[in-house]
Amino acid sequence: MLTNPHTAALIAEMDKASPEEHWLEKLRDGTHVLIRPLSTDDHARLLRFFQRLSPLSLRFRFLGAVTHVDERIIDSLLSVPGDISRGYLALIHHDGELQVIGVSRYRQAMDRDDCCECAVAVADPWLRKGLGHLLLGHLIDAARRNGFSVMRSTDLSTDYPIHGLYKQSGFTSVYQGRDFDRIIHELAL
Repeated sequence: MLTNPHTAALIAEMDKASPEEHWLEKLRDGTHVLIRPLSTDDHARLLRFFQRLSPLSLRFRFLGAVTHVDERIIDSLLSVPGDISRGYLALIHHDGELQVIGVSRYRQAMDRDDCCECAVAVADPWLRKGLGHLLLGHLIDAARRNGFSVMRSTDLSTDYPIHGLYKQSGFTSVYQGRDFDRIIHELAL
């Protein structure tokens, strides 16, 4: 019997979901998180997640192109067909509700059918606890299952945490041409 209300709430959420892939994972600090596929039902939770990110985390996630996330951006994240896109979110039970604390997503690259482009975002208080690694690992597994042979990510060269995450996961890294502002991370799947 579970006595931890946080973990019990996550398991209850898993039981309500359809029998898709989902995982109850333990972070380095002992916190349990539920990782499951993104759904159109997650619109409001995703909006709150992105609106709570620090300006720096938002800059890193959207390569400096977005300073405020609104409904339109969430709509575009959730409207990509499932055969060319996959995403996961990490949930915790906090203050009586389920909250998103991390998101990972890939989308088929525009220039190559066998390549997908990925992104990972983790809420600032949850950085350096292993959540990004868990989200990226499930994303890599999904990309392999769905027939992609390459995963890549373009990131700002000053986003040192994401560079470390990709390096630990086996990605190679190169600057984007003569533009030292961005780095392309790539993994052969």
